[in-house]
Amino acid sequence: MSEEQFKIWKQVEAKGLEKLENIEKAILAKEGFEEARKDYCDFVDRLAETTGLTSGELDRCFTTLLAEKKARRGGSCLAEWKRIWKNKKNKQ
Repeated sequence: MSEEQFKIWKQVEAKGLEKLENIEKAILAKEGFEEARKDYCDFVDRLAETTGLTSGELDRCFTTLLAEKKARRGGSCLAEWKRIWKNKKNKQ
């Protein structure tokens, strides 16, 4: 990976983290979850088409980054978000 590609990927990671953090904020606010989740899923799906990676691989990458970031800061509602998302997907 070239230096330019690495810089672009770091920007992509930052955007993915931002979208996941929006989901966390929506969970904490108890509103806007569906919109935030759809925005994240659309982002991951578009990125999967562009990169050739699967949406699952990209989701794991972003959720791992978020978990690492939150662990450094001391906690997250990521587990709750994953539980809610899993329940929503099972209902579809």
